[in-house]
Amino acid sequence: MRVFLAAAMLFAASPLAVAQAQDKPTDGQSAAPSAWTKERIESPPKREIRFERATEVRKKRLTRADVKLLEMKYTATVKVMVRSGGGWESNASEKLKSPAFYRWLNLFLQSSLDITAQPISDDKVVALHDSFQAAIDAMPVDERPPQAVIDYFTSEHIGARLVPAGRWEAPNYVGSRRGTREFILAFDLLATSPEQAEQVASGLLKIFDWGVCRTIQQDIWIHRDEAEKTVAASRQRMDEYTKTIAPLAEEVAQLGTFSSPEAQAGLMTLNLQLLVEQTGIKARIQACDKLMVRAGLAAARREKLEDERLEAEVELASVEARLKALQATTGMAKEQRSLRSRESWLRTLDAYLSQYTPPTLVDESVVIQPIEWQ
Repeated sequence: MRVFLAAAMLFAASPLAVAQAQDKPTDGQSAAPSAWTKERIESPPKREIRFERATEVRKKRLTRADVKLLEMKYTATVKVMVRSGGGWESNASEKLKSPAFYRWLNLFLQSSLDITAQPISDDKVVALHDSFQAAIDAMPVDERPPQAVIDYFTSEHIGARLVPAGRWEAPNYVGSRRGTREFILAFDLLATSPEQAEQVASGLLKIFDWGVCRTIQQDIWIHRDEAEKTVAASRQRMDEYTKTIAPLAEEVAQLGTFSSPEAQAGLMTLNLQLLVEQTGIKARIQACDKLMVRAGLAAARREKLEDERLEAEVELASVEARLKALQATTGMAKEQRSLRSRESWLRTLDAYLSQYTPPTLVDESVVIQPIEWQ
């Protein structure tokens, strides 16, 4: 049963690697708007499911002496398209690993590793039927499946009724330069009648959409909303720095990107030159002040010193403005690196949101088929 380990990584397409591959230097300009909104997360798209009733009897091996299993005469096969390429566990920030994620993980770890429960935290373990109950509880009341379907998934027997039925690479898959792969995962739901098979298949997809994927996306959105505000504040600081460094526009333009070692060295050189120049001008002003208080100083000489002092003060104001601009330039360099990181994290969160959208139902259909136990 270990072949189904990948099912536990449903939608895990290594979005962090995707975001890093898309990362580009920023100049403080706003990136393209995200396709994600809170409203989109809160209302998953409505599914149109086509049920196909096969007449051929499917042979199934009875693996345990269970009378309730013998009552199951039909199976609904649900196939969903997912992406895989790394895994939430290896790429997601720990702060995003919420109880909703562990509920999701548990739903797909069932029978995969010969376990029936998955830790929801360090000190709590939740069984599969409890995972379904928690997912259903997270759904809006008016979106929950009928009570009979809820009873089906929250029964202690769900481990025998919901059976992983296969995993294979999607047809027509041409590969991805970022390592993302597409797979089809199949699940068999056992039922006593074709009508119940349709109901539980619809219920499973609705639980996926509203109780699992939506809940995880809600958790991610909290962090995305915070990250977006941080990026906006950083961009505002970049705009302020841009205005402040106007006196050094020519010198800054020659430096190119602030993050390069050459640019950092150039900024340090400019700063040192301006500091030396500032010190020299202040010394000239002090010298003029000392000379002007001397007794017996001729009026023409005093007037000349006053002119020199005034000229030095103007020059000092210019140098200090350039120093202020240079400090802003240094701050801008740091802010630029920080903004890159924040924008990369924002793209990563968008990638995670895309990862945990409701799974695509293959051919938008579910096959209902009679079974015969052997």
